[in-house]
Amino acid sequence: MTTRGGNSNGSCCYFPFIYQQKIYNNCTANLSNSFWCATTSNFDKDGMWGYCYGQ
Repeated sequence: MTTRGGNSNGSCCYFPFIYQQKIYNNCTANLSNSFWCATTSNFDKDGMWGYCYGQ
């Protein structure tokens, strides 16, 4: 899945990824119900992300 926005605009989502020491296999919703994903295997370490396009 390709991302839009975030700090990795146009990059592909990376699954599974680690966020807050939990493993995610799909896009996850933030507090405003916008779906996002990490674009590297470990968001906690790298902080790279984007909104999931089409969700």
